[in-house]
This record gives sequence, structure tokens and C-alpha cells, in this order.
Amino acid sequence: MTRLQMMAQLWGGERHRNSIAAERALRAPLPVIRRVGFASLRGGTGCTTAARAATSMLAGRRDRGVLFVDATGYRTSSTTPEPEDVTLPAPVWPGGVDTWRQCCDPHYRDREITVTDWGTLGVSELSAVAAHSHVLCLTTGVERLAVQHAVDIAAALTAAGTPTLIVASGLRGRVGAATKRMLASSPVPQVTLPYDRHVQPRPASVLAVAGLGAEIVRLCTAPRSIGSAA
Repeated sequence: MTRLQMMAQLWGGERHRNSIAAERALRAPLPVIRRVGFASLRGGTGCTTAARAATSMLAGRRDRGVLFVDATGYRTSSTTPEPEDVTLPAPVWPGGVDTWRQCCDPHYRDREITVTDWGTLGVSELSAVAAHSHVLCLTTGVERLAVQHAVDIAAALTAAGTPTLIVASGLRGRVGAATKRMLASSPVPQVTLPYDRHVQPRPASVLAVAGLGAEIVRLCTAPRSIGSAA
């Protein structure tokens, strides 16, 4: 067996193990309903793509239902239909979280997980969304400065009581070695989503989204700090 064949075999085995672990985590029971927010600090980071992909992945594995909420202020299209979705009326802000409650109260309490795409937010709006969410997914590009900014903000939100996950999207380029090291040393959990142009997602992309969903479920079961989302 050549070195290349050996590496391919090892990679295939590792991917298989990661896939099994992700599937188990995706189906782990949750004691109560959870609100998961997706947001970004600037546009073009794949926030909506990540939110909808995570919703689709979770909906296929959760028996008690998943709801998708579009809180970006404009209607976004989806190539993967959600089981049910709610669109907040524009403008979403300054009402923000209050608008969410008015529109979603009749729906989200019947679902196990509600995923909300908040789109691009300012710092004050992001703080309000974090306080409202049981888990916050902060999407970022893969540029070093963007990743560092996201790491700093995510660490602050986590310290304030909201488990925060960094979602690094390769929408604008590949993840370089320096960015990988920065993400690996992050004090908060992180997931990298590759950019996939194919109509049928590649296995690596499917596994990455499964890993994102699994990490969301894991954080949904984490103990909450006093004063955090109720």
C-alpha cells in the first residue's frame, strides 16, 4: 500500500467516525425547548446559508420539530425547504426581540428547537439577540482580522452567559493555515463550513453541516448562567 493510499484510508476512517459521532449528537434528547440565533458582524459571511443548512440538518433528525425564523428584515430564498418558517415583518429593528416574541410565540413553543437568522447586527443589537438566545452562532469570514474580531466578541458573549459558537464560512476563500491555528486556539467552540458550489453537496460539506448541528445540540444541553435566556 502506498503512502497516499494509506492516508486516504485513514482519512476515510476518521470521516466515518466523525459522521457517526455527529449523528449521535444530532439526535441527543433535549430537556426543554431551545432558541438558537445566527448572526454576523458584517454581510457576506454566509449567515443565512449556515442558518438554513443547520435547520435542515436538525429537522431531519429531531422528532419534536424545528422552526426557522427569518429575522433579517427581508425574505430570503431557500434551496432546502424547512418544515415550517416564520418571517418577521420589516423593519425588524428597533423592536427586535419584542417583534420576534409577538410573531413567534404561537409557533415556537410547539417546537423543540427554533433557529433564527438575524443577519448582520450591530454590537448593541447582537447583545440583545444573545440575551434572548440559548445558543448564538456567530458567523464570520475566514480572513484573520475578521476571525479575531469574531473570537473576541464570542468570548465576551460567552462570558456574559450565552454559549456562543463561531461559524467560519469559506464563502469568500479557503481557510489558510494561520486562520486554522487561530480557530484551534479559540477559547470558544468553532466550526468551519467549506464553500461548496455543487448542486448536490459534497460529503465534506455534509459532514461539516452535521458537525455544526451536533455542536448546536451539545451547547443546547450546556448549563446556563444566571440571568441568561429563559
